[in-house]
Amino acid sequence: MQSRTGRIVRDPNILAGSPGGWATESGLKMGTRLFVGNLSFNTTEVDLRNVFTEAGLNCTEIKIVTERETGRPRGFAFVEMADQASATKAMEALNHRELDGRELNVNEARERAPRVGGGSRY
Repeated sequence: MQSRTGRIVRDPNILAGSPGGWATESGLKMGTRLFVGNLSFNTTEVDLRNVFTEAGLNCTEIKIVTERETGRPRGFAFVEMADQASATKAMEALNHRELDGRELNVNEARERAPRVGGGSRY
């Protein structure tokens, strides 16, 4: 896919062997940022960090996404790993693992799709 902006593109010819085939236009793997979904609203960053630590994994950053208005967690987080190997180990070790009564969904994070701007109805 051609783009001059450096954004993430999906092209099976660039990284046929990578999970999901996501890459940057230069062909580099994204790989160190993980999406962790299906979190309980009671799960904290400390709880999530403990799960990664217990699995022998070192994460550099954890961000539980919250609603703007209420500050309430939205049920997912992004976890930055030190390198691609750690990210792969985390996906293998923690995907479908239970935390706070919920089965985690751990995948490689994807670039957010461009949003189409709203407008006036008039």
